[in-house]
Amino acid sequence: MRKHFLIYRLVRYYQRKGFIGTVKRLKNAMTQILFPGWDIILCCESINLEEEKFPLPQPITINKIEKKEDINDEDLKNFARHIGDRVIQYDMLERFPKGAILWLVKYDDQLAGFLWTIKGKTIEPFYFPLMHNDAYLFDGGIFEEFRGMNIYPLFLTQLLYNLKIDGAIRSYFVAHEWNKSVLRAFSKTPSKIIGAAKISYRFDKIIVLWSGYNKSEHHKRPTNPLKGQ
Repeated sequence: MRKHFLIYRLVRYYQRKGFIGTVKRLKNAMTQILFPGWDIILCCESINLEEEKFPLPQPITINKIEKKEDINDEDLKNFARHIGDRVIQYDMLERFPKGAILWLVKYDDQLAGFLWTIKGKTIEPFYFPLMHNDAYLFDGGIFEEFRGMNIYPLFLTQLLYNLKIDGAIRSYFVAHEWNKSVLRAFSKTPSKIIGAAKISYRFDKIIVLWSGYNKSEHHKRPTNPLKGQ
């Protein structure tokens, strides 16, 4: 996590949400730090994807950004408005040289969200080694004004197909146990939960703890994200 941006992001949150909203945010953050719960690991096998069952609706488009120069000025400005210019500049400088790809989702040509992916490795320590044709989805979401429109599961599903076309055999994603909205979004994709784990550090060693996670509400059969549109 970009810990050196915590104060910067807190100030930005205060500017957008005010004192009461910021206090609530800090309370939730402290609860998550003291009681972090488990990281839920999801996997999508590309062989199970059937593109004709999940067409992308006309108002939604996805852009693939492989280098900083690929993103136009308007999208970059809107992206910075939501994430913070310092954060996105740092992320692009760090991640693009490592082979990461930034995916932007738009609704009616307005930037609605984003997600990063990388193949064969991760930016931060992971729970197990990835194969060269494994993809990892990380650090993304839908901007506040576009939430509640079922965009995220549609975005995720189409992104999984795009990764398959790019040669990914499997695609992995990690969501915190308390992040119910993300877990609900993934329940509408062809992804499945494969386990729950935590990463801890002891001196210079990384320790992975696994849990027998078995919550029925997160094991529903994947559904068509277009349903209910």
